[in-house]
Amino acid sequence: MGKWTDKMYITHSEWANKFSDGGMKFGGTTKGSSSGKGTKVLPFKLCALSKSPFSHPVCTLEGNIFELERMCMSDFWETFYSKHQGCSEFNIKAKNMTDLISGEPFKKSDLITLYDPENVQSRIINDFYYVSKGISFTLPSSKKSSKASGASNNINLNKSIEKILAEVKSDEQNMATSANSKNNKDSNTKHGLPLSSSSSKKDYNASLYSEGRVAAGLTSTVMEPVTVNKSIPQSELEYMLPKIKSQTFVTLKTNFGDLNLALDSNKYPQACYNFLILAKLGCLDGLNFASCIRNLVLISEDPVNKLKLVDEGKHFKILSSSDVKERLKNEKRLKQERRKRGLISLVVSELGLGFQFMFTFTENSASHFDGQQIVFGQVVGGIDNLLKIQSSPVSGDDFTPINPITIEKATVLVDPFQEFQDRLSRKLLYENEKKSFASSGKHSTTAENTNLSTTSNWFGKKV
Repeated sequence: MGKWTDKMYITHSEWANKFSDGGMKFGGTTKGSSSGKGTKVLPFKLCALSKSPFSHPVCTLEGNIFELERMCMSDFWETFYSKHQGCSEFNIKAKNMTDLISGEPFKKSDLITLYDPENVQSRIINDFYYVSKGISFTLPSSKKSSKASGASNNINLNKSIEKILAEVKSDEQNMATSANSKNNKDSNTKHGLPLSSSSSKKDYNASLYSEGRVAAGLTSTVMEPVTVNKSIPQSELEYMLPKIKSQTFVTLKTNFGDLNLALDSNKYPQACYNFLILAKLGCLDGLNFASCIRNLVLISEDPVNKLKLVDEGKHFKILSSSDVKERLKNEKRLKQERRKRGLISLVVSELGLGFQFMFTFTENSASHFDGQQIVFGQVVGGIDNLLKIQSSPVSGDDFTPINPITIEKATVLVDPFQEFQDRLSRKLLYENEKKSFASSGKHSTTAENTNLSTTSNWFGKKV
């Protein structure tokens, strides 16, 4: 592996000899390397003026190499270079002053040292006269260079300017690309060709699944061929529920006092949404509690019959759909808090419906119903009123309260679901106005007439 040896390693002297390009560093500078930190040495194959690779090199008597196409002066010599080792061994030491290739005779004074690895002081860029004096100049652009590069040659570049020029260049390329895509789109529309799915913007509620019409049109002999896949739109609940990130607050006014509830809509959005719809539609107003078991739970009546009568059963159809039942089933599997007093849980029936609810009286009450309900909130205010309800008299057989325990009024204090719907409607309105402004050139005044400062500020919605 070693040089001219059978050693399986390379020695220090072989790494750092005078013929290597700088050698290796072993604790300090080596032969042929520049002293000091941060010094930049001009590589051999770069022009000393433009610092770019040369194709037609010319040199001065001092050994400085320049590019012929960028020079306007005449005191330069065309360069034919060879390695120092060959010239020293076969010409100088052998006293044979003839060219080894062409056989042309020359004198020792005709030799110009272009690159000496043992002395790189003359090739340190910071020591160049025009660099140390901060002199900027315009270089004549070569035939291969573009107009943009020729115009920027007289700029004294640094990292900030290079970054700006790169951004300008990328912007120009993006503009050219967008112009080409627009022309292609116009030509496709003109010739009646269908646009691809990547060129058309998807709807905000587009799901990850397509309708499968492309595959059906390809394999079927009855259906028309389709070349664009269309995504299946998500339902309103399917799109909204994963984006709820805050709690819901509701107050239940009973004949024993108020119960302030904090619902974990960020963890169990479907269960909280079911309860919230019941409260907003008035299905909880006048609702009685069916059972009151001391030191255990307080169970409400099932408000499903009231929900079926509201708005011709529209909301009942939505909340009894298969996807809602599946979400309730998934939320029931999640890890839930069951070691607190005053927890509120949603009872999921055998049909998968979730409307009936109950409160816990003790810390271990909910542990008896593991996997049966969804604990989606707790009482954060009025726990004393809950203890009053616990001490109310009941019948001995079915634990039915002798004196009715009634919810007189349910009030929603904070509704993150409605806030999300309001933000979404404002966003869609803005996008529609933006599209109409881009197509017609006329500005719509709908957003100007809507004073959003009366409803929200930097800290959120005004209460």
